Amino acid sequence: MAIDERELFEAVQLDMSSAFRRRLERDLFVAASMEVDPDTFNDYVDRFVLVSTVAVRPRDRWKAVAMIGAAAALVLVGLVVLVRHGGSEQEPFRPGIDSVAPQPSASPPPSTSTPTSTTSTTTPATRVAAPIVVPTYADSTTQQLSTIQSSAELSLTTFDTLRATATWRTSTQGPDGQLVDSQVMVNNVTLASNGSMWSTGTPNEWSSFDSTTGIGRTQAIGDGGVRIYTQYSFSSLPLPAVIGLDPTPHLDGLGTEAEINDADRDGRPVWEITSTHDTTGPDGVTHSEETIEIDKATGLVIGRANTSTVAGTVTVQSATLTDLELNPAFPPAGFPGSFPSDAKVQGAVGPSSFHLLTVDEAATLFGGGLVAPSELPATARIFVDSVPNQAVIVIQPAGPPPNQPIARAITFDFPQGFAPSSITIFKDVDAGTPTSSARVGGASVVTAGLFKGAPSTLRLGVLTIDDGSVTILVRASSDARALEVANSLVMVD
Repeated sequence: MAIDERELFEAVQLDMSSAFRRRLERDLFVAASMEVDPDTFNDYVDRFVLVSTVAVRPRDRWKAVAMIGAAAALVLVGLVVLVRHGGSEQEPFRPGIDSVAPQPSASPPPSTSTPTSTTSTTTPATRVAAPIVVPTYADSTTQQLSTIQSSAELSLTTFDTLRATATWRTSTQGPDGQLVDSQVMVNNVTLASNGSMWSTGTPNEWSSFDSTTGIGRTQAIGDGGVRIYTQYSFSSLPLPAVIGLDPTPHLDGLGTEAEINDADRDGRPVWEITSTHDTTGPDGVTHSEETIEIDKATGLVIGRANTSTVAGTVTVQSATLTDLELNPAFPPAGFPGSFPSDAKVQGAVGPSSFHLLTVDEAATLFGGGLVAPSELPATARIFVDSVPNQAVIVIQPAGPPPNQPIARAITFDFPQGFAPSSITIFKDVDAGTPTSSARVGGASVVTAGLFKGAPSTLRLGVLTIDDGSVTILVRASSDARALEVANSLVMVD
């Protein structure tokens, strides 16, 4: 499903209802198969589940995730399967509250259960002291991107919070050349490496996201000065849909045609990377040209510009981060924000369906065969996820919520500062049937641990392992870090 970024901007900025209604009219999977009245379908009870799969471009994943959030009355489920938990005596692991003590090499790897919980155990694989062999790419552009990625990683690991002025401009010009719309959002935003956010600005008075609860809130000024209160449910905040860019570089979606130059952004030396791509959606083929600017000093993306053209309509977006401040105090005053008791709240009201897990809970939901990094930091988040790039949602009829399903994917998110590091593990659709990554000659990049020699691929920080029963997607800030994580994986008992 192609995502209209202009509509997304409208949805995030102010009133979601009109953008939501347009999406219902255009998206066949909602209008045709659900037969739901857009004015009445949402009773604010979470009944959204993963039921089928479609192909989604990996590099456009944030767009699909964010618009699904707006189009489903702001309950985001593209990245996380919403499951209800009940009756468990275990308290979920809370980043920054619970800690995971390092273990001797001869002892089982640590659990993320709280001290009073029933702890989980893992069976460590034989640790092989094999050197990490970082690939050298034959293509000069990809090799240059890899070098930039490694250089940025060195800086990204040195800070855990940041503050900046985020400016997001967007305008749309119709086929007749007339300006259809033009908007500007300016926010003073504070981000934490665990994914939490606090921002103040215009037209949103304030916005927040608490990564330990999955709850996002926005208080905005609408037409006539009326305040609009909105609550979201996220697994991870899609920052490009909030401030126009993701400060963390993700280069794996760039092809060999990318152009790389040295440039300057507001007096800061940057790597300027420009790429083009085409996507096909309901309105035809969308041609996009995108440029990102990576600050050489911090490793952060501090500039993004995108021009997309479809059916003669041109949308231009630009987003920048200025006045950078590293390691400010977090949480800032006001976080996570609250609404007046009489506020009429749009979106996902009530408790969040997002739930942080202990290793025990994750293993139970996964249904056997779960693997995990041998050591997890105290900031690790573990949660139920959807199979990457294959998410479609439906709206279930009203009534009691369904029985809790067995999770098809589990994600462990454990960044080092702002350098990303995560694994997502999911079972193959048909047990014993290798997916595409296992059919490329059986080559392996994993040199140690449980998956040594297993069919695997690696490109620009994204490593995929497929042994025929499970697929593991490692996302990291560099090839070296991805290999380090893959070599450390152990089986959870």
